[in-house]
Amino acid sequence: MNLLFTEQSETDMDDIWDYIAHDSIDAADRFIDRIHKKCRLLAETPGMGRERSELVEGVRSFPLGNYLIFYHTQDDTTFIDRVLSGYRNLQAIFDG
Repeated sequence: MNLLFTEQSETDMDDIWDYIAHDSIDAADRFIDRIHKKCRLLAETPGMGRERSELVEGVRSFPLGNYLIFYHTQDDTTFIDRVLSGYRNLQAIFDG
């Protein structure tokens, strides 16, 4: 299974890194590494996450700490769509 990060998910991870790096660059690097590892696992086992059709048809999410990785699969590729804090108004983000 292939793994692709959307431009928006890359921006999300940059924002997460900036937020965490304000306190610790090492912690920010470690957390982004954890996200990438989890995404590789999701590509290998795409059914792991929770279906989130209330947000977008075909999208799944998987928690990592206080964050949610949103992804979908198409053919032999897993697309990482967003990486967002679970505390955000997800419906508003996906509706926007």
